[in-house]
Parts: sequence; C-alpha cells; structure tokens
Amino acid sequence: MSGAPAAGDVRELIDRCLRAGIRLALDKGGEVHATWPDTPEGETLVAELRASREAVAALLKGLPRPGGHLVRLGLALGLRPRCRFTVREQGDHKAAQRFAQAVADLCRRHPGREVVLMVAVEPDGERVPVLWRAAVGPELRRALAELVRDYHLGLGRFGLWDDRATQTPVRVGHTDPRQESDNA
Repeated sequence: MSGAPAAGDVRELIDRCLRAGIRLALDKGGEVHATWPDTPEGETLVAELRASREAVAALLKGLPRPGGHLVRLGLALGLRPRCRFTVREQGDHKAAQRFAQAVADLCRRHPGREVVLMVAVEPDGERVPVLWRAAVGPELRRALAELVRDYHLGLGRFGLWDDRATQTPVRVGHTDPRQESDNA
C-alpha cells in the first residue's frame, strides 16, 4: 500500500478542515499555508494536513482562484464600478496582501453599496479583479490614490520604510568613529 492518499480522501480532508474553520491557502511557490482555531479538532486536522502536504498542494493547484470568475462574469454582463483602479504586483506577495487589506479596511471605513474594483496585474501578466463595496466620494478616492501611490513607490507599510518592521537605520555619509573623535 502506498503512502499517498487517494484524491477522494484529500478532498474529504479539505472539506473537514473547512468545516472546522481552518483556512487554507496556496502560495506562489506551491506551499500550503493554514490558519486554524485553537481547538483539539483543529490540531488533529492540521496534523493530517501536514502528513498529506504534497497531495493537498496538488489538489489545491488544480482549483480555480476563489472569487475572480464571478467578478469577471459581472464585468462581462455590464457591471459598471463607481471606482476602479489597477495595481501592478511588485513581486512581494506580503506587501500585496498588506495593500489589499489596507484597501479593504478603507472601504469598511466608508460603508456603502457602490462598487470599487481593483484589477491586480501579477508579474506573469495575469489580471485578477477584486471587488469591494463602499460609499465612493472624494475622500475615498483621495485615500485610494495615496494607497496606490505608496504601494507603487514601495513606501510606508508596503516596502522601504515599514515603520512596523524592525529595521536598522543606515547613515548616509557615515564615517569611521575613530575619525570623528579626531575631528572633535
């Protein structure tokens, strides 16, 4: 008997994980990531996931990305977003996730029913549409423009000057401390 689980067993394992509140994601490198509630059932299922890691990854790779097909269908049927913008993913997947979360938070702070559409262009050229609902007005548009600018320039929490990360400051033009004491 081989150690690889059957495809039906893997589907059943993934279904049990989703019912238990475990969120599964597949990163661009093909690794499976899971977040789970702190329960004995969650721990048991995660242990099963780890044992079947390759089979779970193979099954997840064959599934369509969640959500994108419905947005494409809506756009094909004539959905006209009140606000739309395009961003180009810079290759840093974590920065892209922080950016999408920042847009979602901004839309939550402006509750409404108007459609906000972001089209993310991945490094390989794939265009991924993402929809939110918000009250679209000048304040939201201005805040979105600032987020897009910062993301594309790699500023703030999206790159170079991430004040939440612990970074060692670099002095420009710093000289040897022994030379500084001679000049004092």
